[in-house]
Amino acid sequence: MPDTERTPDGDRLVNGVISSQLEHFRRSDPPCRGIQLPEGLILRHTQSPSLYFFLRTLIENGAIWTHIFASDSPYDRQKAAIGSVSTPMFDVGADYTHLRKVEDLIRSWVDFIQEDVEPDRDFESFTLKDLPH
Repeated sequence: MPDTERTPDGDRLVNGVISSQLEHFRRSDPPCRGIQLPEGLILRHTQSPSLYFFLRTLIENGAIWTHIFASDSPYDRQKAAIGSVSTPMFDVGADYTHLRKVEDLIRSWVDFIQEDVEPDRDFESFTLKDLPH
């Protein structure tokens, strides 16, 4: 397991990333409501009455990592792990690149669970190769 770097500079970087994430998702379309907690960030998707995301951001081995969870309750924050994203912290534009990766993962989850099915889109079946008997 990677070592978590707990340094004042690392803590400042993590707090800056979390603040950027919160501000970005509050201004996104559709906007999310959010609150910064000591252990991460919780977001509520405003187009769903019960869709929450918990973002836990930290520094590990020179990279910014955000572990993203989805839930139908703000009290069960880590109900479903939907993925993690990482970005080397010394890359040019690392904060922006990392934020885009987080947003892409959250948007793909929202698209995956959306309840509105497009009426003109048929179910796609997948062919299976014949298995030997």
